[in-house]
Amino acid sequence: MFSLPLGIEEKKGENPDLDVNSSEIDYGVINYFLPKTKKPCGYRLIAGGEIVGCLAKSGKGKNYLAAKEAVAELKKLSKKHNIRTLRYTWTQKEFSEVAILIPSAFYDLNSLSSLSSKVSIFDDFDSFQASSFIDSMCEKSSVLGALLSQKGMIIHTKGQLPGDIDDLATKIKSELDRSNKFIKKLELPLLNRISMFLEDGSLNILRIDDLDIIIWFTEGADHENILNEAISKLELRPSTNIDDDDGSLLEGGLKISERKGGLDNLISMFSKAKSDSTSGYIRVNGDEALDIIISRGIPVGIRSAKKLSISKAAVDSTAPKSKLTLFSLPKVERIKNHLNTIPKYDLGLFCEKISKARTRSKDREKQIFNRLLKLFSFSIGIDKLSSSLKEWNLKEKKTTVAKLMPKARSGRMLMPTSVVDSGEFNKIKKEQARLIRELARTQRQRDEIKSSKEAGNIEIDGMRVRISEMQQLNSNHVDEISQLKIELREATNSQELALSRNDGLTQRIKELENQVEKRIEELTQAVGESETREKLQNMVSNLSEQEIQLKSEIEASEIRLRQLRSSIDADDRRHRMISDQLESQRERQRQATTISNELERRIESQNKELEELEAESASHRKLIDDERSHFLDSERRLGHLHAEVRELMEERRRVMRELGDLGGRRAEAESEVNNLISSAESLKEAHDNALEDIKEAEIIRAKLRDEPLAQALLGHDHGFSSLAPIMQRLDRMRDLGFSLTLMDRAIERGLTIIQHNVDNVAKTPRYLLSNEVMNLLEAQTPETANTIRGLTNWSVRQRLENKLKEIVQLVVLDLESLLDEFERSTTLLRKMRQMITQLEELGVPKDTLYRLEALCNRPEALPHIANNLRETIQSALDSIFLEADEGDAGTAVIMEKTANSLDEALKQLDETGLTFGSRKPTALWRFQEDGFLPHEDVKLESERPIVSEEIIKELNPHNTSNPDNSDVNNEIINEEDGWTSMASITAENEEKNDIEDHIVKGNRVSIDAELAKLDHAWEKRNIKPEVDIDDPLNELNKELDNFDI
Repeated sequence: MFSLPLGIEEKKGENPDLDVNSSEIDYGVINYFLPKTKKPCGYRLIAGGEIVGCLAKSGKGKNYLAAKEAVAELKKLSKKHNIRTLRYTWTQKEFSEVAILIPSAFYDLNSLSSLSSKVSIFDDFDSFQASSFIDSMCEKSSVLGALLSQKGMIIHTKGQLPGDIDDLATKIKSELDRSNKFIKKLELPLLNRISMFLEDGSLNILRIDDLDIIIWFTEGADHENILNEAISKLELRPSTNIDDDDGSLLEGGLKISERKGGLDNLISMFSKAKSDSTSGYIRVNGDEALDIIISRGIPVGIRSAKKLSISKAAVDSTAPKSKLTLFSLPKVERIKNHLNTIPKYDLGLFCEKISKARTRSKDREKQIFNRLLKLFSFSIGIDKLSSSLKEWNLKEKKTTVAKLMPKARSGRMLMPTSVVDSGEFNKIKKEQARLIRELARTQRQRDEIKSSKEAGNIEIDGMRVRISEMQQLNSNHVDEISQLKIELREATNSQELALSRNDGLTQRIKELENQVEKRIEELTQAVGESETREKLQNMVSNLSEQEIQLKSEIEASEIRLRQLRSSIDADDRRHRMISDQLESQRERQRQATTISNELERRIESQNKELEELEAESASHRKLIDDERSHFLDSERRLGHLHAEVRELMEERRRVMRELGDLGGRRAEAESEVNNLISSAESLKEAHDNALEDIKEAEIIRAKLRDEPLAQALLGHDHGFSSLAPIMQRLDRMRDLGFSLTLMDRAIERGLTIIQHNVDNVAKTPRYLLSNEVMNLLEAQTPETANTIRGLTNWSVRQRLENKLKEIVQLVVLDLESLLDEFERSTTLLRKMRQMITQLEELGVPKDTLYRLEALCNRPEALPHIANNLRETIQSALDSIFLEADEGDAGTAVIMEKTANSLDEALKQLDETGLTFGSRKPTALWRFQEDGFLPHEDVKLESERPIVSEEIIKELNPHNTSNPDNSDVNNEIINEEDGWTSMASITAENEEKNDIEDHIVKGNRVSIDAELAKLDHAWEKRNIKPEVDIDDPLNELNKELDNFDI
């Protein structure tokens, strides 16, 4: 089964209880192994102390089960076999990264929502990822077809779908928009997926940002597992078109650290970036500059102007002469997947090439690779898991229960690349994509114009109907007005007739009244009868009533006439208003007609352009097909040629390797022969010289053997063997690379003190100890000779055994204490080196720091380093305070942490007591100042040997002047194999020897001849003679040999 990333191995076990759903650890995984197997057969995932997921292998193929089915499979295996377990611990962040890749393994994804913000639904999901997601889904037999659309426009489709594909995208978009509006009204979370179960299958609709995905499943298909498997097979990184990338180096970013090149410094910079989770890049400035892209401390790619392989990039990045600079650039986190220019970049392969780049030792290679695995083992395991999931398939199960949308991982997917990597073909592809986009845009414009035209036509038809209605209404109003005018004229005529008749009748009535009155009077006068008078009165009253009735009728006719005139005026006003409306409608009709004509003209032109684009795109498609076939043939021929060239190059490399091996073996053999010849010659010469030295030493030893004082001095051990532990500790310090100038001078000072005491012993009266005096005393007074010999023996023993032994013990104790202080000073030097590294990371100028770092292997320079570091830190603090005063509050807060760190470093330097000429706290630094060992502080000045000014200067190489030691006499120093010569004899002894030299001159010639032979032997062996050759023993030997009574 595929492997999950390893964590911290915690516990092994056997016969696991699969019914237990809790664990002692918070996050991790339990691996299950069959007997005699190295690869796991299943996993159980732990989160929050609970078992939340499971994976298990199914059968012999590359199929696996997930969730509860995996638990059942593991239980079956545990019944048949003795399963063993191995538990690893992960961090919460590591568990989240694994959970993103295998979401199908979990029983309930809702329980993982609090793990990480990455566990979201299709973060950064674009159309290229969606297209590959569709293709991956359609590979399953349970998926009949799928469609991808963006804002109602189809982007990619595969397989069979229900209904018309063109209408399906638009309908799905409108349905999702309506559903989202409904969800928003209810104030519910964002809608992600809709499932519809039908008789022939089930339809799943997903919306991710502005992308709509429609998936048509068969009946009973397991939607959850199919979606999870498709998500897990998405690529981690989208492939960028490396051929089109110029590989220009990145610009900008905050400089965090700067180091010299080299393998160890590169790994240290990787460790720093990993610990700080830095997103940016590491600039390698060497023969060929390149950038190592860093995302949250993990190298995710390499960017360079030239096309490099992973091996070449590993060699260039570890070059010792290069310069490494770490930059922080947060935007790299968003565009990291588009910056790599190395084909088929793999983090594990890159680490392996780095471990092999600068060493031929297998142990060193393994050590470097383990260091890199300690940093990036989990990231390498994530990459391997992602590549393995492409080959493994999740076993489907038939189900009718709908489940929630699976949560996917974040990240991008590799964009499918073409087989042909030609620039011209890529240009044609880009042109085709541009034409397709332009065609789609033109089609959208045409659809918009068509829709606007249809809307205009509908509006024109409505306006025409309205105009016809208004015209009909106007004609009806005109007819009504004409009828009213006729009625008005008739009423006017009838009124005039009625008025004329009324006038005639009024006149006639008046006349009749006059006539009646006259007639009544006549009749009254003529007849005088009452009956006739009453009839006439009745007739008159009747006529009066008729007159009143006629008057009322005339008033009613006038009222009606006024009403008819007012209605005629209103009809005239209505007629004028309708005429104005009719004129405006006719004007709008003319404008709409003009617009519709213009739209028809534009539609015709757009149709012509669309036909031309379709023809052009068809020609381009045909050209692309021809070019594709041509490039495929070229690619095949090129592949054959590359295979032949690779075989020839492999053969050439093999032959060149054999020739190189032969040449190397020949050179080694010649060098070995030359070394043997030179070593044989040197051994022969050394042998001859050694024989001569042995003879000369025997002669000198034979002469010294007769001297009593020489016997006393040569016959006892003076305690120098006690220095052996000190020498061993000094050898260890020298192996660590530290300078031993201080300890060399301390040892030299101890030997000078011992030599000074030996000189005091050598001041015994020498003329009493000669052979002639002793022989004469023995012949005359044997008791006196024995007494003198006893006193001499006692005096020499007293000085050698007591005083010299005490001096040697004091010297050894002082050397041990100084060595302890010296070892503590090396610890201080390491702290100083760390402090210099921290100051370099804080941005302190590097010139001074490099000079101080070069002195960190010289303990005698520790006060100088401390003073310079203090000045540098104080200067940096002053600069920070000035910038904080000149900047705003935000700048001051940012610089506060840096200032605190520098203050703490300043306090640590002051606590050492080595700064600004203060009294040094320990004996080692007091010895550096005055050159005296600690036990000499209690001695008189006359008892202490003088320290030369040259030694003081050597102990303080970084001080221009030493005023305290200005009165010290100069001494001649001879360094040979790390040791210095003993101090020269005092001026008093030299003066005394000069006074006594004129006494003895006889046998001294022979000693000078022997010394000349020794000098000749030393010159022959390239050994420089010591400056101080006047040893007290030689002086004593000369005087005794030349003494004459």
